[in-house]
Amino acid sequence: ELSILINALAKLDHDPGPAFIRALGDAAAHKLNIFSPQDLSVALLSLARLGRDPGPSFLSTVVDAAERVLPRCNAHDLSLLITGIARWELCPSPSFLASFLARTVVCLKDFRPQGLGHTLRSLASLLPSPSSLPPSFLRPYLQRVEETREEMSASDAVLIAGGLGGLDVDAPPLFTKTFLMLLLR
Repeated sequence: ELSILINALAKLDHDPGPAFIRALGDAAAHKLNIFSPQDLSVALLSLARLGRDPGPSFLSTVVDAAERVLPRCNAHDLSLLITGIARWELCPSPSFLASFLARTVVCLKDFRPQGLGHTLRSLASLLPSPSSLPPSFLRPYLQRVEETREEMSASDAVLIAGGLGGLDVDAPPLFTKTFLMLLLR
């Protein structure tokens, strides 16, 4: 219920004040181990939308909780989770990043263009350097970009292009053609 409350406050654009958010963060920190992947993602993104720091107890435990839920994450969960972590500029451990990357490869066929764009952009902001990913690792992502280009909107293409640029990767040729066509519409 905590993630629902945080999400409702964010959707209503209601700022209950820093003391309330900090108390909510402290309460949530003790329950993060039972949060579902979606609840964890919603809480992170909603708190970011409110622009309030939930306190060190929440932020210090959220990445550990995220690592525990990774095996249960689907493509949508993964995208939301990494976006929330990136929005808070949290520093996930190398083991979290390795587990996250391994799980995304398993779920890659289910990524939609928007989720793929958010994931690539978030990874670009979280990785110590673009070269920390082996080029062979990105091949399946680039293939998925090509597979989903027909269903992309212009905003999806911009997200994906930004993520690829942040990872210092050249976009696949067909994506580049689709990107230009979407922008010229």
